Formats: sequence, structure tokens, C-alpha cells
Amino acid sequence: MDDQTDSGTPFDQPPIPPPPAAPPPAPGQPWPQVGAGQPPPPQAAKRKLPVWLIVVIVVAVLALCACGSCTALGIIGASQSETSSDDVSDVEPAGAPSAPATPVADPQTSEPQEPEQEPEQPVAEEQPVVQEQAKKWVKVAELSGNANKRSAPFELTGAPARLKYTVKGDMVVCAVYLLPEGTDLMTEGGFPEVMLSEAGSDQTFLSKGAGRYFIDVQAANCQWSVVIEEER
Repeated sequence: MDDQTDSGTPFDQPPIPPPPAAPPPAPGQPWPQVGAGQPPPPQAAKRKLPVWLIVVIVVAVLALCACGSCTALGIIGASQSETSSDDVSDVEPAGAPSAPATPVADPQTSEPQEPEQEPEQPVAEEQPVVQEQAKKWVKVAELSGNANKRSAPFELTGAPARLKYTVKGDMVVCAVYLLPEGTDLMTEGGFPEVMLSEAGSDQTFLSKGAGRYFIDVQAANCQWSVVIEEER
């Protein structure tokens, strides 16, 4: 039993002495770092990516960048087109009448303005209405008798004229002439204005121009009267 204890138990082996301590540094020198002078531990080998994987990653990145730039350019172009269309719509065509700018009144500082009164239209003066006096028939000449007879000359102005007559009697023969001054009925003749063969009263309108005339009556077996009137 003593042999097994001396040969088989580890506690009976002598302890391993510790490594010698490093001598202290000289004055003014730093203490040596722990592990100094020992070789660095071996580093693990770096894993390298395959070339084909690097190429795929680069192509994918470029494709994403290209898509992003196209989308950004499309958005910028759309915004610029909208802005330009708005600018064009805001620009008025040359020569077009510009609408007058309506001043915006400040509700706090502006005072209520009275509505502008329209200028009064001048009232046309009423012209006095001159009423024309109604024309009336004026007696110009008159002649009466019971046989042949001639009147003094008288003047007509060319206005409307009429001859009024009255004849009384039996077996009447009466002719009334209206002749220009200076005419001789016996030598020059003429046409009567009125030719009667019976008694009666009436009137007839004359168609004579302006000038001087006279009445000539050729009558028998009657009492007659003739009046010449003109509208004046």
C-alpha cells in the first residue's frame, strides 16, 4: 500500500516552480507590458468572397441606382411640366385687354365707401308745342243778280278754293265762268265752272293756280248768287 501511494498519487509530486519575476525597470522607464516579448497569438485566416458573388452584388447595386435615377428624373420632369403649364396659363396673350385689378380692402383699416352716384342726365327742355291754327275758308269774291253779270278782278294764292252758288226761279238758264283777268269771253270763249237748268244750291271745288281772276255769269229767268272762297 505504501508503494501505490508513493507512485500513483499526484499530490506526492513536487510543485512546479513559478516563472521568475521580471526585474523592475530602471528609474524613468515604463513597466513592461504583460505578455511583452511573447509571440503574438496566431490569427484566424480571413475568408475571401468569390469573384462571381462580388460581380453580382455590383450589378444589382448599379441596377438599383439606375432605376432610382430614372424615377427621380420622371418626377422632376412631371413637376417641371406642371409648373410650366401653370406659368403659361397665367401669362395673358399679347394684345388681350387686361382685367382691371380690384383693390382688396382691408376690413380693419378701410372705411365704408359710399356708392358712387351716377351723373344726372340733363333733362331735355320741353319745346313749346306750337299749335297750328286750323285753316278756314275765307270769302274772296261775291256776285249776285238776275241776268248776265261780271265781277271785279280778285286774286287767288293757289290754295284750295271753292265756288258756292244759289239759283232760284222757273225755266232756269245759268252758266258761271271763272276767267283770268283780261280774258274776253265773247271773243276767246271758255268753259263754265257750273251749268244749271233748274233751281238749287250747291258748291264745287276749283282747280286754279295763283293769279288774278274775275267771275262772269250768263243767266236768264232766275235769281242767282255766287261766292268764291279760299282756304287760308
